[in-house]
Amino acid sequence: MRRFLKLGDDWETLGVLDEIFQVCYFLQIYAGLNKFCINDVVKFSGMETEIINDCLDRLCKYGYLIKEDNGYYILSSIGLNEAKSRYEEEFKFFHGSAHGLCNDPKCACHEKGPLYCNLTINESFKFKIDTKRPLRINSLHELS
Repeated sequence: MRRFLKLGDDWETLGVLDEIFQVCYFLQIYAGLNKFCINDVVKFSGMETEIINDCLDRLCKYGYLIKEDNGYYILSSIGLNEAKSRYEEEFKFFHGSAHGLCNDPKCACHEKGPLYCNLTINESFKFKIDTKRPLRINSLHELS
C-alpha cells in the first residue's frame, strides 16, 4: 500500500480509511480485544502513526468509533454494523475460513497459518479460531 504524508479528501484516502476501519473491526472482533489503541492498529496495519491517528480521528468524527479518555478506541454500534458488512464483503471469498494474517514479516503465521500469529498467541494460551467464545484481552501488549 502506498504511504501518505497527509490524508486528503480523495478516493485514495477513502481506501485508507476503509482499510483502517476494517483493521479496527478485526482487532475488536477477531483478535478479541475489548478495546484497542493506536499502537495496536499500527502494529497490524504497518502504516505510519500519523496516518492512522488521522484515520481514527475521522472515524470518531463520523460516529464509527468512540475514543475513551485513556486513549483506547471501541467501535460504536453504528460502526460495528458498518465495519462488519465491509469486512465480510472484503473477505467473502474465504466463507468462514480463518483469515487475516498480520503484517509482521517475521511472524510464524505467514508460514504456519493464523493459529501461530503473534497477535493471537501468548505464553499460556493459544487462541483457537474455531472457538465459540473468543479470548477477550484489553491490549496487544498483554500478548508479549
